[in-house]
Amino acid sequence: MTGVLYMRLFILLSIALACSACLDRSETEAVGYSSYVLASNVEVYPLERNADAKMKLDLNDGLTGPLIPLRTGFVGGREVQYWDLGTSPTSAEPIWVFLRHIGAGSEPAEHPPLIDSIPGDTAYSPARIIFEVYVTEKWAKQKFPSLRAIDDGVELGLLEEPIQKELFTNCVVTLKDVLLEAGPDAEAIAPTEAYYRGKAVYQHCVSNLPGDSGQYMTKMGAPVFGNAYLLRRENQPSTFDEGVLKADLNGDGDQLDSNVVYDATVGDTGYTSLWKNWDVVVDSTYMFGSVKGVDGLFDKMGSSMQAKTPPVVEYKDSTLIVNRPLFAGGP
Repeated sequence: MTGVLYMRLFILLSIALACSACLDRSETEAVGYSSYVLASNVEVYPLERNADAKMKLDLNDGLTGPLIPLRTGFVGGREVQYWDLGTSPTSAEPIWVFLRHIGAGSEPAEHPPLIDSIPGDTAYSPARIIFEVYVTEKWAKQKFPSLRAIDDGVELGLLEEPIQKELFTNCVVTLKDVLLEAGPDAEAIAPTEAYYRGKAVYQHCVSNLPGDSGQYMTKMGAPVFGNAYLLRRENQPSTFDEGVLKADLNGDGDQLDSNVVYDATVGDTGYTSLWKNWDVVVDSTYMFGSVKGVDGLFDKMGSSMQAKTPPVVEYKDSTLIVNRPLFAGGP
């Protein structure tokens, strides 16, 4: 009897383990047969919960939060406002954005974009070449927080193959609590979620800012840069920038103004939000704000530019790319 009882117990235990395995397999099937593809109710762990990773990101994002103020410069003879989001390499890195088909068109899917580089990584750049990833009818809000997850999603029929576009956008990765000023009486702009190597991070994608302040850069093969002319007197090493000089140059009570002159504004064909930085030396008598447009610095000679003297003494490409989206709601 004892042997029979043990045998029955062994059989019952085997059945129980088999059923448990069935349940585990069923749960795996529900998220798409992949440990990389997550069910809709599974949290993607925020990178910032790791203190060391958060510190590394904070030290390398180039931003001085928690609130990035609106600064002023000039375009076409008038004052404009912009955010200073640091610098950028001339190269671009991918961003995968998730879409769904709707009729003959498309709409965003309820899924954060995916990136594969953040500040502190060797390859990081806020200039992003866009890959579109369409979800299929099988998609049940599963999450794809890594490149391996996208590969598995395609294999499982949850996603279509990513499509590289000839479009670039501008997305600067930062901490969750770094906000962009949005003008008087307006709520500051918070970053939006993205996925990065299985973790959740946050970024200011300027193509999502009010008024297309960071519209797509649309040149084949490489990101497009506008021109930003930073002025300084010939007898001074620093540019006309109140933040650099720690002075109120125009008497308005703040230190947020500069005499940078941009060659395009929001809505212009050449506007991209990333700028090639030109060092423009002006004569020693130049006064802040005397020139507010490119036509005050250069004469256009066919496809080239001829410096006006005065005020320009000399100018050169600094080889620096600055990330300065213009605020569409500015003065």
